[in-house]
Amino acid sequence: MQALIRTMFRAAAQGDTKAGRQLLEVIARAESGRTGAALEILEHAVQYKEKYGPIFEQHEREGLDPPDIFPHPDDMIINETTGEVTIDGPMSKEQAGARKSVRQQAIESFRRYFEVEAALAKDPTNRALRREFKELKKYQEFLKEDRERMLRHEALRLSRRALETKSHKPNTAKRGPKA
Repeated sequence: MQALIRTMFRAAAQGDTKAGRQLLEVIARAESGRTGAALEILEHAVQYKEKYGPIFEQHEREGLDPPDIFPHPDDMIINETTGEVTIDGPMSKEQAGARKSVRQQAIESFRRYFEVEAALAKDPTNRALRREFKELKKYQEFLKEDRERMLRHEALRLSRRALETKSHKPNTAKRGPKA
């Protein structure tokens, strides 16, 4: 298929209008299919957030644990410019459990991370320490990304709370006499 398309490109570049027209048709069909699939994913993501977002919000308001629904609606990130949808978080209960386990290991690795870092400052050529530091650094990166994810969730939660319509009570305070 690639060889055929390359041949068509070459022919079109050399002035073969029939090859150029066929090439444009092939590209248009491929783009149309890709655009349709992307639109379908975008529509699904929006519907998912609309359906499950209120459930998570209700659990939060009532002080309940989050429901066992994956992914979390706030983990579905929709780029409003491109329509691209990415999921930044666990897609299943098993992934959420694994993430929790890795988070715990990462927290427990903090002390060793600083010990190895200090040892490397004294002996930067020590291969065993460099390997260990490389592994420990992965945990620190995980914690950084996990923290960013939690901050995003918190920011979205606070923005939703700020946008909630609150009932305004009329001001019943007595005012002084008018002049």
